[in-house]
Amino acid sequence: MPRILPALCLTVFGIACGGAAVLCFAGPVLPSANKRLPDPILSLANLKRVRVRVTPISPQLTRHDVTVQLVREKIETVLKEMRVTIVDDPEAPKLEFMTVVVVEPTIPEATAFNMRILLYQSTRIDRLDRSFIVPTYSDFNVSLDRTEKLRETAVVTLEQILSRFRKSVEDATRAIGRETEPPSG
Repeated sequence: MPRILPALCLTVFGIACGGAAVLCFAGPVLPSANKRLPDPILSLANLKRVRVRVTPISPQLTRHDVTVQLVREKIETVLKEMRVTIVDDPEAPKLEFMTVVVVEPTIPEATAFNMRILLYQSTRIDRLDRSFIVPTYSDFNVSLDRTEKLRETAVVTLEQILSRFRKSVEDATRAIGRETEPPSG
């Protein structure tokens, strides 16, 4: 058993490193006071309406009452607080939530999972003279906890991701507003 735990930790570390690589290229970065926000964050400015998609939740999570309905309700609550309308319009940006669970059968008392949120939007690639629907924003959390605490950990993880999303939308909207304001004086 002592040899299995390092294997699970190594797996979680690998997921975290892979996610970190994605984050470096497409995810949120904390802004400094003197620098322009990264484009993935700026792409969230003035977000007023979205479609929401929650991918199926793995049985390891649903057994602990982490369901599509729970996730969707949390997302809808945050969007409502942000005054973002949920629509069925295929032209609207799509907010997608997904989970990946990693379990080691020989260590049933521990479960690792990755929760991820992405915003797909239409963007133009000038060199191709064409628009594409791509994720312009992504964020994730990787968690490892005792299986008995899985629901509690999953809810906290989801709330952290949604809190960062909300802050990013607010920061981007403020930043774009500053860019479009006429110079004073």
